Amino acid sequence: MVVTPDLAAAKANLTALLLRADPESLSRAAAAEFLELLDNTLDKCSRPNVQKCKNWILANVVPSDERAFALGRYLVALSESMEKDFDRPSVRRRRLHVLYIASDVLHHAVICRDDQHLSRAWEGHLPAMIATASTFEKYPKHLRKVRALIDLWEEKRYLYADVILKLRDSFTRASDKESGTRIQMSSAALELAKEAPFLIPSVHGEASVPWNDLPAATWLPQLKPGSTQLMSRNLVRPVQLKSGVAPQPLVQVVKDTLQEAKTLYVKDHLRDRTSIDFNLMGETQAQPGTRETATYWGWTPKLCRRVKQGQHCVETLPQNMGPSRSPFKIHIPIRDKPQPHPTPKPKPQPQPPSAPDRPQHRQQLQTTKPSPSRAQKSLV
Repeated sequence: MVVTPDLAAAKANLTALLLRADPESLSRAAAAEFLELLDNTLDKCSRPNVQKCKNWILANVVPSDERAFALGRYLVALSESMEKDFDRPSVRRRRLHVLYIASDVLHHAVICRDDQHLSRAWEGHLPAMIATASTFEKYPKHLRKVRALIDLWEEKRYLYADVILKLRDSFTRASDKESGTRIQMSSAALELAKEAPFLIPSVHGEASVPWNDLPAATWLPQLKPGSTQLMSRNLVRPVQLKSGVAPQPLVQVVKDTLQEAKTLYVKDHLRDRTSIDFNLMGETQAQPGTRETATYWGWTPKLCRRVKQGQHCVETLPQNMGPSRSPFKIHIPIRDKPQPHPTPKPKPQPQPPSAPDRPQHRQQLQTTKPSPSRAQKSLV
């Protein structure tokens, strides 16, 4: 199984919704246990495994529309991420097991509980599930099982008539010649399968995890431009958001980020692609003239060149800095070699003030009488 960007994003979204109190919050261990149970059911689609998986979904997913929608998205990404050379059970059987789990959950939700919320939440995902399981044209017996499953859903009225028509259309349009590879659908069917609204969660982060396991965005309330105040780990907490449908500019940013993330999984080397170039910071960008490129507003190539030239202070701001960012100067100390400490010069000692000029008096010569010699003393 290949961990594709769609699968990673769907898994993260489903796990985040399971941790929310909607209606009851689950632990991270319980969410991981469900994903493991789902994988075990795909490996061995036995009656006990399907029943355990169905009971867990009915108890923890069906009561929430957002969780049901996220689970449908995860099942689609899980089906599409299976490789064609997968070990036993084969890819076609594993994709069929996904449909069996969905059929069992739909039966108990619609027939036993008379609840149509799950069927409405999975309307956009079931065509993609059918299409991924219908790409094995060399196995007519397998295709008959998929067709019989659609007939059962129509007979039992698990879904509305218009949804059944979409399922049959997806079944007939799945035309991938290589068994088990990613499906080739029509543009209309592909847009229908991927049509999913982007929702903003009510909280970003989990309150039960330590501060060092929280997302990096939880640091933003303490980061102030130009401030030297230290960050306090006690203030690193989950960020409260206004939940609802994401605005279109935010949706476009998310789509662009996911599109760039897909380049991490390309088979060919980035340097072999003629349309990819690298800037001074090692970031990938298009060739000049193809589109306007911009890098992170703090460390721009212009800033890197000025730092390389030895300029300690950059007073000019980048051109692509938005109006919401506060201007400030970036001081970057640069030392190529450790500078020795200068030897302190001795402080000059204060000189005593010179004596004022005094009038020079003539020195009077004092004549002294020489002391008498011994001969003179004897004569005396």
